[in-house]
Amino acid sequence: MAVLEVELEEIRVRGWAADLEESAHDLHSVGVAIRNRIGEPLAAISVHAPAVRLREQDMPTVATALQETATMIARAE
Repeated sequence: MAVLEVELEEIRVRGWAADLEESAHDLHSVGVAIRNRIGEPLAAISVHAPAVRLREQDMPTVATALQETATMIARAE
């Protein structure tokens, strides 16, 4: 359980989560929370792609775009 808690804290600090073939072979994903006005998570959005198209080194850039999108969605509530 401690390993999971450490990983969850890293995700909270970074602001996004990654899946590197943990759910499916050759599939990577990046996800972010959509938060309400007081910062509570309401929902999430993510991008999934074949590992050859969504490389680990590209994930921070994808996460930034997702965070911007999540902010726009949250403002529309």
